[in-house]
Formats: sequence, structure tokens, C-alpha cells
Amino acid sequence: TPAVLRDSYDPGAVDVIAAGGKLPPPRPLEALLNDYKGPVLVVQGVLDPLNDARGRANALEAIPRPPGAPPVEVERMDLGHCPQDENPEMVGGAIAAFAERIAGAPAEASVSVPSH
Repeated sequence: TPAVLRDSYDPGAVDVIAAGGKLPPPRPLEALLNDYKGPVLVVQGVLDPLNDARGRANALEAIPRPPGAPPVEVERMDLGHCPQDENPEMVGGAIAAFAERIAGAPAEASVSVPSH
């Protein structure tokens, strides 16, 4: 996409791409979620041009969890690949609300956004 091509010219982009080749093979999400039995929040930018974001969100919610584990919660946002960069207040608010729900008490959320 044009955005990916544009970003490929950023300083350090080649190093980032090269680092990906050194990563171990990814583990299936099902395996990771079977190892962890606590609450899970996924913030998914549904406008992500790099994958089928809506399909991924649906698939995450459908992953069976171990007995007693809560289902995966997916917070869909009309944002792209890096929702935490695009709208840190919105993402921070979703995380704070999630923390409040699982803790059973109000969570303090403070998001500091640097000016550009």
C-alpha cells in the first residue's frame, strides 16, 4: 500500500524489517491463550490495512479458553494498525475500563500524549 511504501523510507526501517527475520516462529494464539488463564483484552484497529482486522477480531473472540478462564475481550476501534499511536486516549481509556472491570474498582487512567 502507499502508506507501507512511504514508511519504508523512514530512518531505521531496514533494521526493523531485518529484525523480523531473526524472530522465532510465532506460536498459535490458541496455544498462548491455553497457557494463560487470566483475562485478556485485545485492542484491534479494524481499519488496519495489513490484515483482515475484523476477521481477526472475530477469530480471537471465538478461541476456546480453558475451563474457568474468561473469554477474550476484543475492543474494536475505527483505527489502523497501531491504534495506541493513532489515538492513545481512546486506547488508554479502553485499557482502564478493562482494568476496572476485572479489578472490580475504579481504575485511575492517565495518558500523556507528547505534542508533535
